[in-house]
Amino acid sequence: MEETPLKAVSYELSSILDGLASEGTLDSTGIFTVDLAKALPKLEKFQLPKPHFGLLKIIQSGVVAGATRISTSFTAAHIRIEHNGIPPTPSQLKSILSYLMAPDHPTEERALRDLAIGINTTLARGASWVELKVQDGERWASQRWLSRQEVEEKKEAPAASKGMTCCFTMRRTFGQAASQAFSVANKDVGDLVFRRRDSLDEDAQAVYDSCRHAPVEILLGGRRLPPSIFGRRVLRKWSPFTWREHRKSNLMDIFLSCRDRSPHLLSPPTGSDARFKYFVPGQFVDGRWKQIGKPEPLQDLSVLERRCFGVFGIRGVPSVPGSVTLVKDGVDLTTLAPPVLPRGVTSVLTAEGLPLDLSHFRIVAGPAIEERLDWLSTTLGGIVKAVTAHSHFQDCSPEQSEHLDMLARL
Repeated sequence: MEETPLKAVSYELSSILDGLASEGTLDSTGIFTVDLAKALPKLEKFQLPKPHFGLLKIIQSGVVAGATRISTSFTAAHIRIEHNGIPPTPSQLKSILSYLMAPDHPTEERALRDLAIGINTTLARGASWVELKVQDGERWASQRWLSRQEVEEKKEAPAASKGMTCCFTMRRTFGQAASQAFSVANKDVGDLVFRRRDSLDEDAQAVYDSCRHAPVEILLGGRRLPPSIFGRRVLRKWSPFTWREHRKSNLMDIFLSCRDRSPHLLSPPTGSDARFKYFVPGQFVDGRWKQIGKPEPLQDLSVLERRCFGVFGIRGVPSVPGSVTLVKDGVDLTTLAPPVLPRGVTSVLTAEGLPLDLSHFRIVAGPAIEERLDWLSTTLGGIVKAVTAHSHFQDCSPEQSEHLDMLARL
């Protein structure tokens, strides 16, 4: 993990918060408040590391709101994200930007905060307008921002797509629409016909790349996102008529399961074709996973939907550095490869419980992430030791057996 940039952000953020504090007031109830109009532009700098991050915050909001389906659409004219989770109430919609600095808990406020960040950062990148539409019983209410100061409110708005309860729309400016049309005209025809990743614009690519571990169904232009390549055999095109194996399937996948479903957990990578699969029963308590049972062979991945704290993918030989991808509410935050992780092991874990900076996308360097990485290695070693003590992998090669023995000694 690169600590220096994170520390620099912390110092800058401290000065910004001090400035907001000097401008704030203490009301009669003892609650400290700041002038929202002054705070929004200052928060924008820290909540917009990249232009597309605002859209990912909208998706996170849907995941936290309990959605089972999120639909995204990217055209030259607009960007639209809809979900079927619990929408904000009309009163919450009216004051949505006041949730910009809300905490992670309760989760209702986390969902509102992510929506607020998404709207604020989308306004910062430039748009003709940004609209949020929510279902209110049989009716729909909407709020449209032409700017942070110009807001249009509608108590009777047209319904969103069937089955959806919340709809975010960003209308592109004429310049942005013209740029999109020019970009499409320069795409490879084959990519456009088969709708490959390279045919997508930068915003759609961000969703494609960052949301494949989400515990919900995400549609991109009407098509479901392909599953993560975690644990799968990968072939690469070697010549116009030849494909060669780029990476073998994992030798073993180990899933850390939880008793209860949660939007803050993961769904297991459905495309995994590892030779051996095990799940370990556990509990998700206060952002941590605690083992409560012995490893057991896993036959059906669907039983772990929204119940997976993380997964360890063990390759046949320790040929590559160990890595871990940390996921927060359905969006990949980062992939780390520190020396403390064992070689030949690829992991995906929820980032729940780790402190983030004000962007809510960057993990703060410090004891919490160091403890999580140490926990990862220790937990993996204990589980592999338990698995190898009660199972005999007679069809493994000597190199594969040696790799498992090495991991069991962690």
